[in-house]
Amino acid sequence: MNEIKPHWACALKTLQRADVFGVAAADVTFVDLLEASTPAGAEAESPAVTGEQVPA
Repeated sequence: MNEIKPHWACALKTLQRADVFGVAAADVTFVDLLEASTPAGAEAESPAVTGEQVPA
């Protein structure tokens, strides 16, 4: 049984997905990614951060 071809195809697919979606470095946390994707000043406007009540 030749198991190289199925594993090779899976490895190539994984590499292609990594190229499309990107891969974070080992020392980068989920919080770091969220902070990097948040526009500057957006956290100050959030009611959750300022403690303001949100109207229902």
